[in-house]
Amino acid sequence: MPHPEKTLPVTRILASPADTDRLGRALAAATREHVQAIAQVGLQVNLSGDLGSGKTALVRGWLRALGIAGPVRSPTFTVLEPYAVKLEPPGATGRPTGLEVQSVSSLDFYHFDFYRFADPAEFSTAGFRDLFGTGHLCAIEWPEKAGERLPGADLAITLQVEGDGRRATMTATSTLGHACLDSALKEFDSTAAA
Repeated sequence: MPHPEKTLPVTRILASPADTDRLGRALAAATREHVQAIAQVGLQVNLSGDLGSGKTALVRGWLRALGIAGPVRSPTFTVLEPYAVKLEPPGATGRPTGLEVQSVSSLDFYHFDFYRFADPAEFSTAGFRDLFGTGHLCAIEWPEKAGERLPGADLAITLQVEGDGRRATMTATSTLGHACLDSALKEFDSTAAA
């Protein structure tokens, strides 16, 4: 659902790999908080930045915090790495009283990397369009390689190398993206080292 206005970019400095991981964990907290909305409309997060800027490391932190224990590989060569993420909404108790909203048991988390696309048409011919939307969370590295064929993102994150650290610039472009960005920033800021 489009947000009335694209939010102004918000920036956070990731001074170390631990901060990149912490931003990933903050995105996981936002995912858990907004799981019902994601189940209804899906969530697309575009990740931009040069090679080595930390895009895969950010997704790895996000997936680890969502309970993925196995390998989290960069999809540079495979283009897509799928994950089934088991989730419960915040405060879920496991014992229904008949008054709760039905719990979401899992979301499909698709980690894409379009770096090797030579032409945006590869997005369409690969059949990836069906993996976006209801119940799907898509994290996309190198979204610009898919061009206009890629659906619009809910949240865009650009990582830039700055000395030994990174600068994360984040912009929400939908109502859900705005809600997730707000939640993630609150979590990220609250877990900063004192």
